[in-house]
Amino acid sequence: MSFKKEVRKVIKRVPALQNWLNQRAEQRYIRQRIKRYPQLHWQSAPPCPQNRVEAARMQVGSKLFVFGGYVTIGCVSQRVDCFDLETHQWQQVATLPDDAAQTHNGCAYDGKHHIYLIAGQLGANCSPVSANCYAFDTRSYQWTRLPPLPVGRYMPLVHYTKGRIHCLSGSMPDRISSAHEHWSIAVTGDQYTENEWREEAPLPLPRTHTGSHVIDDELLVFGGQTGDVPAIEGSPDYLCNFDTPSDAVLDECYAFNLYSGELRMLQPMPVKLSHSEHAVLQLGSKIILAGGALDRMRMSDLIFTYDIDHDTWAELGRLPYPMKSKVTAVYADHLYIATGQRSVSEENLLPGQVLDAVWHAPLPS
Repeated sequence: MSFKKEVRKVIKRVPALQNWLNQRAEQRYIRQRIKRYPQLHWQSAPPCPQNRVEAARMQVGSKLFVFGGYVTIGCVSQRVDCFDLETHQWQQVATLPDDAAQTHNGCAYDGKHHIYLIAGQLGANCSPVSANCYAFDTRSYQWTRLPPLPVGRYMPLVHYTKGRIHCLSGSMPDRISSAHEHWSIAVTGDQYTENEWREEAPLPLPRTHTGSHVIDDELLVFGGQTGDVPAIEGSPDYLCNFDTPSDAVLDECYAFNLYSGELRMLQPMPVKLSHSEHAVLQLGSKIILAGGALDRMRMSDLIFTYDIDHDTWAELGRLPYPMKSKVTAVYADHLYIATGQRSVSEENLLPGQVLDAVWHAPLPS
C-alpha cells in the first residue's frame, strides 16, 4: 500500500485531525476567493448549532433569529436559534409549535418585539402546505396562535406595515401553481383585532421564492420564480418529483402599492435569481440582495445592491461560495451570511452541502 493511502487511513481514524485539515483547506479557499473578489473580506464566525437551508429569519437589533429549515431533504428542524451579532454567541431559544411549518414560511417583524411566521410547508420532502400562522415574542420566546390564512401558501411574500400583516402570492397547495391573492390582518403585538384575514388588491405578477421589501406603501419585488418542485403523486412520504419541468426564474422587478394595487416596473436585475427571500436587507437608500438560485440546479454567488432613489443595480461583491436560501443580517457595518446550501464547487453549481457556517465581512464604504 502506498504512503499516501496509509496517511489517508490514519486521518480517517482521527476525526479531530480531519476537521483541522478541512478547516485549513477552507481557509486557503477563502483567501483565494478574496484575492479574486476583493470587495468583501470574509471571516468565519461560530457555526449555527444546526445545519439548515430554507430556514426563516428575522433580525431584531443585534439578534438574528433563525426558524426551522431543512436539515436534509428528508428531515426538517424544529429549532429556533438566536445568534447574537455583538458577541457571536448562539443560543437555542425555542422550538416551533408542532403544527407550524418548518420551511417555505413568510416572515415579518412589527418593529418592536414580535416576529410573525406565516404559512409554509409542514414536514420534509415536498410535504403538504400549511395555513397556520403564529406570533413569536422575542423577549419571552413564547408563541401565540394567529388566525390561519384562508388557504395555505408555500413561500408567500409577507410584510408588516401600518399595523397589518400582509401576505401575498406564493405557491398554491399543489405546490406549482402561482397565487395572486393578497390578504392582510390587523395585529398589535401578539393580539389580533380581526378574526380572519381581509382580502386586498391581488398581486398582478405572482411570485414565490422571491426577494422583496416594503417601503412606505409599496412592496418591492426582485426577481423570484413561478412554479416549484411538486410531490410524486401518491408518495406516502411526499417525495419530491425533480423530473418535472423547471421553474421559471425571473429578473423582472416591480413596485406594488399594497393599498391601491398600482404596479410600476423597476429596472430588471442583472441576472435571473430566486431563493433569495431571506437575503434582502436595506441600508439607507440601498437594498442588498445576496446570492440565490439561477435555476433549479444552479447556485449563484453574486451580491447586488439596488439603489432605491436611482432605480439602478450594481454588484457589491461575491459570497464565500455560490449558495441559495441562506439567512442574512447587517450589524456594525458588517454583512453576515449564515446557513443555506452551497454548490458542489465553484465550477459545478449543482446543489451541494447544507451548511451550518456563518460568515461576516466589513461592508465597503
